Amino acid sequence: MLAFTHLAFGLLAGLLTLPLVQPDNLITYIVLCTAAALLPDIDHRGSTINRMFRVTKLISALFRHRGIFHSIWPALFLGAILWYATTSTIAAAVAIGYLSHLLADSFTKEGVNWLYPLAKFKISGFITTGAFLEMIVLILVLGIITLLVLF
Repeated sequence: MLAFTHLAFGLLAGLLTLPLVQPDNLITYIVLCTAAALLPDIDHRGSTINRMFRVTKLISALFRHRGIFHSIWPALFLGAILWYATTSTIAAAVAIGYLSHLLADSFTKEGVNWLYPLAKFKISGFITTGAFLEMIVLILVLGIITLLVLF
């Protein structure tokens, strides 16, 4: 999926998990959920996050796209580190945003191996990244976000 779709999924995930997390700072929580949805693409040279931060280009040179960074392990690792070093709100937001990216990519034809490198089971969908159907999904997600915010 493209960056805008991942950002929308991150925002939706943040809004849907508000009752579970009950963050101490709503704005920080929503912004982090949304922004963290871009993190898994740190392993892709042309990604938005790599265009934003030059240091991440080294990571994309060392790791293949949809490998370890497209598994559950970085979300758990980041969540645990942030839980210890910051607040539970920040930890939850980053983990939820990260996982929202994996969920969205699971709908694409390329899919996601959530347990890489421990398993070879990949969850794949029917959406081609950047194609018309992704735009339909983006519009639907934005519609759901609008309804959640208004009601």
